[in-house]
Amino acid sequence: MSSVQSCTPCHAAQTNPAGLSTSDNVIKTDRYDIHVNKGEVKIYDRETKTWAKAWGDPHLHTSDGDKAQFHKDNVTIDLQDGTKVTIVPTEPNDKGIALVDSVQVMKGDQFVEATGISTGPQVGQVQTGAAEADARVPDGTVLRAGHEVDDLFYTHTEGGEVRGDDPTQQFGEIMLDGQGGESASKVGAPATGGSEGPLGNFQPVMDAINGLQGEVDSLMEQLSQTKDPAKRMEIMLQIQEAQAQIRQLFEAMSNSMKSLNDAARTAAGNLR
Repeated sequence: MSSVQSCTPCHAAQTNPAGLSTSDNVIKTDRYDIHVNKGEVKIYDRETKTWAKAWGDPHLHTSDGDKAQFHKDNVTIDLQDGTKVTIVPTEPNDKGIALVDSVQVMKGDQFVEATGISTGPQVGQVQTGAAEADARVPDGTVLRAGHEVDDLFYTHTEGGEVRGDDPTQQFGEIMLDGQGGESASKVGAPATGGSEGPLGNFQPVMDAINGLQGEVDSLMEQLSQTKDPAKRMEIMLQIQEAQAQIRQLFEAMSNSMKSLNDAARTAAGNLR
């Protein structure tokens, strides 16, 4: 992981265990650190020790070697914990070169905006009203992070993983401009950990299901790239195990919801 540069101006840490927090040039969620340095936005996954970063004019590189580029459209990344990150490039100059200009990080009803990234990053405060902030910034090309943040998948029809293997593009980097897609992040809803009422208790279960589904997606991608029979069998067993865990979690959540519903009906009947 690259060293973290200071932003200007810096501000005291803001903490909020239910959503976003900031400390100098780092925007934190309960799982990810989004570092905002001069010319670069880097998303670090503390759980899997992987990263994805947008930098330069602009490139999108990952810790497992995937490479892409974008110059005209914004790039939005849906993270596993429900965070939505939208990276905005500058207008291309007369040579068609753009830079990383700003980033908007949203989770639940909270958001943080960082501007001036190409010249001198300024990270704002945690604010509420994410839905309104989200409406101001187009999503552009939307990617979904898998279980590891260095596995990025298109959200349009094919949904394949972003890789740097396009010989028609500079440095073989895939062009992200114009790919489109739709974000699945629930911007404007209560952040994880901040839900009220009995249904909020299921958010950790949904987070676990999303994490396992991301793992399945990553394993399926590995399976498509593997020809060795023994390795394929190992990956298929891992997929079956993850899918079984997903089914168990859904069943447990369904049973719990039924119990809550029955209890609510009983309570309502006692009030009559």
